[in-house]
Amino acid sequence: MWHYSGMTTDSPAYRATPWAAWLFRVTITVEAILALGQPILIGAFLQGNYDALAAHQTNATITGITAMVTAVAAVLYWRAGHGPAWPTWLSLLLVAAIVVQIVVGYSRILAVHIPLGVLIVTTALWLAVWSWRSS
Repeated sequence: MWHYSGMTTDSPAYRATPWAAWLFRVTITVEAILALGQPILIGAFLQGNYDALAAHQTNATITGITAMVTAVAAVLYWRAGHGPAWPTWLSLLLVAAIVVQIVVGYSRILAVHIPLGVLIVTTALWLAVWSWRSS
């Protein structure tokens, strides 16, 4: 039977230094919490709490800034911390998705805004769970 013995994230070559792993874990966890707050805030708006729309907009800005910080943490996790590269690329895609999300949100293009929001929340949550389980 053929067995692939290539590197995985559990191999010694991908054992990230603790500070880099923790920095990425903390930032992606904050990002996931903020992203998860977005559908909750817009749901409150749809139920008649009209102040929740302003909170949704403010949280979107904070989520975008946090995504940028997370991307920097992912680069440090990869380059300085010797972790895998793919979380960096996924974090950068998350930043790009959030930028598009903010643009289509302000443009009221809900046919894109809602499914993209689902993708952003799912990706952030998945990365957060992975970051805590990978060590």
